Amino acid sequence: MRLFTSSLLAAVLLVSGRAGGATKSDVLDSAVKAANRLQTIRSVGRNWEDVPYLVGLLLVAEQLEKRTPGSGQLWIDRVANVIGGGDAPIANGDYAGYAQAAMDLYRLASPADTATRAALLQATDGPIEFAAHALRTTPSNSPPLVPWWVDGGYGTRFWVDDLFTLPPWLAMRGAKRDGLPADPTARDLAYEWIESYLYDHRPSTTDAMAAAVPSERQRAGPLLWNPGLSLFRHDPGSGATNYWGRGNGWAAWGLACSARYLDAPYGGGRYDEVVDRTGIRELLSRFASALVAHRSDDGGWPTDLAHPETCPASETSATGLITYMLAKGVNEGWLDRTAFTPIVLKGFSLLLGRLDARGDLAGIQPPGTGPDCGVTTSNDPAVDVSYGVGAFLLAASETLKLPDVDLATLENVASRPVDRTPIGRTWLLAMPDGCDRHEVLLTNEGTRPVHARLESGSGALAETESADVAPGGSVVLGIARADAEGEPFVFTLRSDGDIAVRPRAVCGEATGVDDGTEPFVRPRSRRAGIAVPLWTALAGGEGTTFVQKGGGLLRLGGKNTSPNPASMLLEIHAADGVLVERSTRELPPGDAVLETRFVPAGSRVILSNASEGAALVPLEFPQGR
Repeated sequence: MRLFTSSLLAAVLLVSGRAGGATKSDVLDSAVKAANRLQTIRSVGRNWEDVPYLVGLLLVAEQLEKRTPGSGQLWIDRVANVIGGGDAPIANGDYAGYAQAAMDLYRLASPADTATRAALLQATDGPIEFAAHALRTTPSNSPPLVPWWVDGGYGTRFWVDDLFTLPPWLAMRGAKRDGLPADPTARDLAYEWIESYLYDHRPSTTDAMAAAVPSERQRAGPLLWNPGLSLFRHDPGSGATNYWGRGNGWAAWGLACSARYLDAPYGGGRYDEVVDRTGIRELLSRFASALVAHRSDDGGWPTDLAHPETCPASETSATGLITYMLAKGVNEGWLDRTAFTPIVLKGFSLLLGRLDARGDLAGIQPPGTGPDCGVTTSNDPAVDVSYGVGAFLLAASETLKLPDVDLATLENVASRPVDRTPIGRTWLLAMPDGCDRHEVLLTNEGTRPVHARLESGSGALAETESADVAPGGSVVLGIARADAEGEPFVFTLRSDGDIAVRPRAVCGEATGVDDGTEPFVRPRSRRAGIAVPLWTALAGGEGTTFVQKGGGLLRLGGKNTSPNPASMLLEIHAADGVLVERSTRELPPGDAVLETRFVPAGSRVILSNASEGAALVPLEFPQGR
């Protein structure tokens, strides 16, 4: 077993003359070394162990292509040779995960290459038949399938692992973005797999075959998701108390990828409610905060997240998968860039330190182990090396999207001690125009004190305002604005826990009124602002739609929370579908825009992020008069 320390990384960077940090070239070189080394150790197929490697190859190849056209084609061809075209029926969800690589190949293929795309789509037909049978076929409507992955020929096993082998490619096949097929059946199945694993839709029955199918329309409570710990159980049976590192990594990867491609509403009608893109990202933001508190001393994630103090070191595949999710959240804007970038860099530095000069990756836990801190590595490359290397490639694919200035701090961040203080919530606050007294009402409905602080955003504060809000209590933060009137009034609020946030403002003049009886003073009006959680951010190509029930003045806009320029597209469609307005605003990094529009009743308003590589938080609220 090799020594797990970042000193290996430090030695590499010292030789290259970059002891203080890393560059994108360093990250790419490490990814290429690990990926090519695996090819010399074992053959790669369609089984679950190889899926992270196949998908990771494609995502890093995409970054290679952006850097030097043609340089990633060898890897794309390597995956295409494994996936091929066509498929036999599938009776086990472990054998469905390769469809994600097929859909990534579909996405990367030229739209003019219709034959390749048709073959790749056909390669997912067997998996989609499996996905539909597992969730929608019951003993009352169809005979069983034998063999089947659970006894009885019906349903699913409800393992957290299944969140990476099924929802991502279903969401991709159901998406319109990136030229994907926009298959509504696949999209609805993606929603249903996510919903039925996060929440319990199993019928209350003693019939084991019927109970294996999540057929109830309403939720009976959480299933694999534990909202108290903000972590994932392995399964609802014997693994209900197991908070396994790699298992939580599977959920992190599967849900983060799925959310990116759920670009149309659920239309299946099977469940009364499902978790949509924004709901998934809200859950992931809570998950991410909890993961910060469950790290090992080395800055990665152990096999047992519930007891990190019992694990002497982190596990490589768990760390790779979780680092991927956190970096993806930062890059897409639904995780706080300031708070989470150091967590990503420390995790990725750990991974780099486990890669030796030949490209072998250490510290990969073998399958079938679970949250056992005593088993964190294996020397059998035929068993565990492919998914560990795949997790490393996934993490590299998102770390490569961080700004150079962040990567330059990698070694400095890696040297800091681990801070397990949970990262809280982040909101953007937007205030109505034409008001001179602004404040934020904070209410703590929880059981522990919450500290909140207001920070300068678009415009400036006279001074930073902060408060401690006791359980069951409320505090009003007054905002002393220091910038010129007319600028968008958008600020950031951060707290270390859940809290209700209500921005408001006092506007206009107090006026005296004499109605002929008794004169009185009409008080100044109070208008509500808006508090928008960061998890509502739109990544490139995403949009949000709302319908204006009653006509009136609206403040419409958004804030660019990324280090890259963003384009905000505003569309207003009348109730009869006619396009009333279509305009684009360019937003430099950190800038916000809020404009007032009169929107007739019944109109549909769409705010979209029309750029790639930038994150935009949409803002919309009534202006008032």
